[in-house]
Amino acid sequence: MRLHPNAPVGEPFIAPDGDQVVAERDQRERDAPAAAGEPVDVASVDDRRLGGTPVRAYVPYGESPADGRGVVVYLHGGGWVFGSLGTADATCRRLADRSGCVVVSVDYRLSPEATWPAAIDDGEAVLVALREGRDVADVDVDVTRTIVAGDSAGAFLATVMARRARDDGRGVAGQALVYPVVRRAALEDRDPQDGTDDGLSTAAMRWYWAQFLGEDPDPSHANPQDPVGDLDPLAADLAGLPATLVLTAEHDVLRPEGEAYADALQAAGVDVVATCWQGMPHGFFRLFTTYPAAGAAVDHVASWCRDVVDGASRSVT
Repeated sequence: MRLHPNAPVGEPFIAPDGDQVVAERDQRERDAPAAAGEPVDVASVDDRRLGGTPVRAYVPYGESPADGRGVVVYLHGGGWVFGSLGTADATCRRLADRSGCVVVSVDYRLSPEATWPAAIDDGEAVLVALREGRDVADVDVDVTRTIVAGDSAGAFLATVMARRARDDGRGVAGQALVYPVVRRAALEDRDPQDGTDDGLSTAAMRWYWAQFLGEDPDPSHANPQDPVGDLDPLAADLAGLPATLVLTAEHDVLRPEGEAYADALQAAGVDVVATCWQGMPHGFFRLFTTYPAAGAAVDHVASWCRDVVDGASRSVT
């Protein structure tokens, strides 16, 4: 299908410097409300800290189940350089409302100020705090029904968190990945001009990886049980991972690696739902006023999350 007519014509990627990065972050924050349209109302929205990491917790309306609501830990996209609680707000509101889960949006540290593994450490700190019931006594949740989710660079973080949770014996119930980054090595064989700047180009993706990693990463920061997989999820040991949703966009430079990851998970015996959204570019998921399909895509993820937490509840009882 042809690229959606609302997609703007992209310009060649030009790597921003430090001042431009800050300005771009501010601009994305200002643009987020207009891109979101009318925000979905939820029962409560609360900024707090979990495990020392700033988060925003969204509690949907409706009576909570006797054993507590499921939890979706959400990690925003933005190439590990951009994005915030504000840019993910509309997505998380709708996800909470449609799924019936408490959504915990993670304000992880950004690069280049904080390079790998800072963002993953922040996400894991939130998971640990949830498991231990710290700072969530006032929120009625069942932490055994936790899903890690994210879009783009945030989906990459979710894959790492899901594998580490599996390896420490306290796995999550599912992982929902929206046009995930899963293979840095895939960039080496790709034309730098692939993709468009309005969505994502190979040149931009290379720059994002460079900001995220900084200098060569310290091997001591890797998962000792799966050191390769931390930075190349497609090469990781995928057996025993939880139910997974992989959502890709047709006109996205990351689509091939997202589809390859879904195939690899299925080959490893993981329960996978994989969908490709036709006509869509990278980044469409949060742009509700630009792409009507964005709302439907969030609803699709929410429905899958609801099914997963309901299934996890039945398996415990």
